[in-house]
Amino acid sequence: MSESTPSPFNIGRGDLQILATCPMCQATFHPLQTRIVAERDDAHLVYLQCRQCGSAVIAMVTTGASGIHSVGTVTDLSRQELLQSSAEAPVTIDQVIDLFEWLEHRPSVEPTLRIEPANS
Repeated sequence: MSESTPSPFNIGRGDLQILATCPMCQATFHPLQTRIVAERDDAHLVYLQCRQCGSAVIAMVTTGASGIHSVGTVTDLSRQELLQSSAEAPVTIDQVIDLFEWLEHRPSVEPTLRIEPANS
């Protein structure tokens, strides 16, 4: 990122609420806790872990003509697990179709737990 590009991690302005506070305990994230996991063009995948409760957030931060945007989610992945999973090959359309067909044609599974009404 060049020095003329505004930092998407400037939480002092309140631009990115998801990067400002922990969604679990509401503790304030410190900007130095933000780790860039991947970047491409004007998009950054960032990882933050709360020092107070230990929960983590993965967020995609993009910058463009309309400003700075983020979409994020709480995760139980560690930063290392996230890095390892991003090195995996992406799921293909054929794999999704194969899974759908398998789910559609597999034999039904009967529940093994049956609840009988109590005799009064």
